[in-house]
Amino acid sequence: MKSDRIKNWPKEERPRERLRAEGAEKLTDAELLAIILRVGQGTLKEGTPGQNASDFARTLLKDFHGLRGLDRAHLQTLLDVPGIGPAKVQLYSSMPAWFYILRLKSSALYVGSASGRAPLTNE
Repeated sequence: MKSDRIKNWPKEERPRERLRAEGAEKLTDAELLAIILRVGQGTLKEGTPGQNASDFARTLLKDFHGLRGLDRAHLQTLLDVPGIGPAKVQLYSSMPAWFYILRLKSSALYVGSASGRAPLTNE
């Protein structure tokens, strides 16, 4: 069973590690959003119950009816969500570009080989 903290999950299940190993096209929108978020909701304050970035991303996608809903949400609506401040709102406003870059970078980092996908770089 997974711990609440992503860093305690098995490496092959962590969004960032999956991005490196499998590429962005294999990740869900929630996993990509978790990578962009970097931290969850309320998890930086000791004793405050919260969500890790992955759970927070799933909650946001559910509450806003997907990426399109997040993209169309008004600034104040986003700021009213506990755990979202001005810094995260800036990330959300550039989300379409981030998703495009993650998917583009992922496909540029790998090239087909006889044994499957081989990384072009050591990143």
